[in-house]
Amino acid sequence: MYKCVFEDDNILIVDKERNISVHPGAGNKDNSLMDLILSSGKYGYLGIINRIDKDTSGLVLIAKDGFTHMALEEKMKAYEIKRKYVGFVYGIFDLCAGKIETKIIRSNSDKTTMVASSTIGKDAVTLYKVLNSFFSEISFLEYQLKTGRTHQIRVHMRHNKTPVIGDHKYSKGLSLILKETPQDVQNLLKSFRKQMLHSKYISFEHPVTNHLVEVEAHLPDDMKILLDKLIQVSH
Repeated sequence: MYKCVFEDDNILIVDKERNISVHPGAGNKDNSLMDLILSSGKYGYLGIINRIDKDTSGLVLIAKDGFTHMALEEKMKAYEIKRKYVGFVYGIFDLCAGKIETKIIRSNSDKTTMVASSTIGKDAVTLYKVLNSFFSEISFLEYQLKTGRTHQIRVHMRHNKTPVIGDHKYSKGLSLILKETPQDVQNLLKSFRKQMLHSKYISFEHPVTNHLVEVEAHLPDDMKILLDKLIQVSH
């Protein structure tokens, strides 16, 4: 479900699997990440700093006391917590690195869905770097978030017409026909029911000790299998 990758007196950082909500919600009353950690009986206070989607894997930063919680929230607002994700998308990019900058607002037709806008909503900035591309149809990207909007990377990838592989919510209506990708790779891609997106890196100055905290998480097994397969078949 999750594993601890860093802990001291003030801070806990865990690497969560997909299919776990960070907070309790409708239809998920007692199986959230918060519930699972609290059920250990080790913690009296937990404050989530970076919220990631239920079906996104990777690092979640948690404060263990009120002072640290407030201090880390202020660092988030000041963009002093560096966060990187990696993900697989359909499509390729003209540039090896770039920036997607829009506003993001909740959809009028579906309140669980966010949409990119040029005029209304909250500012959203995503930096991306192409780590690898395969068959001129699939890209492996690293993202750095400059803002933290709901579903930000997924919304920006849809806006760019390069949706995250396995993200069925934000790929609806987009043409995803693969002509050059081998059939065995296509079959593997079709097997993914969750988005191939992973919160892999967090760094910040510790609000109590002032030391640099820097944590990186390994790829989950399915993303590692996909990357190995793409590299193997494309060579």
